[in-house]
Amino acid sequence: MDISPGKSKKTSIDMMLMVYASVINGNYAVYCSAPITTGRRYFDWLKKIEQSFLDIDNTDIRYRESHFQEVIEPNRAHAQNIINEIRKKSLIVIDPTALDNIDGWTQEDWYYFWGKVIERYADNVLFIDGWQYSNGCVTEFWVACTKQIPVLDENQCFLSLEKGIEMIKEAISILRPHFSVDKLENTLYKLIQLSNELSTV
Repeated sequence: MDISPGKSKKTSIDMMLMVYASVINGNYAVYCSAPITTGRRYFDWLKKIEQSFLDIDNTDIRYRESHFQEVIEPNRAHAQNIINEIRKKSLIVIDPTALDNIDGWTQEDWYYFWGKVIERYADNVLFIDGWQYSNGCVTEFWVACTKQIPVLDENQCFLSLEKGIEMIKEAISILRPHFSVDKLENTLYKLIQLSNELSTV
């Protein structure tokens, strides 16, 4: 899965990674993968406002305000509750919901950046409920499984590669009648390939 950014973006990404390195020495952090702009809430919201990926005018201020109130804000609040509970155990937690958008960054740039954060600093990756509906979270699941970093659900129970694959398949079957699922299917294919490779080792 090639999601490498251009040269200029990579420079800023490398600088941000160095900031993490100044705080985290090695793979000691819990990375919390959480849907922010999408996830199940996003698709439920789109159905409610009777829109689809093909006809959304996301420049409309009413769209942006509603999206923030109905999707982003509750996604962040739910993630923050989980993260706060983990931090009570004096663990280092990486919270991707704490970063705002950066002008000029695409979704692929964020996928690359968080993938590198997981590779370099995560002792385990915790997936918050609804992750299987998010292209970004599913990509992070692929990164964690590829690097054989332990994966947990939001109750801190072990989440296997096979279980994750089944959850993504179910999410796709729910979404397909209404929305584009190409990105989810592409990552699912990579995960199935990985599962097959690991089963033959």
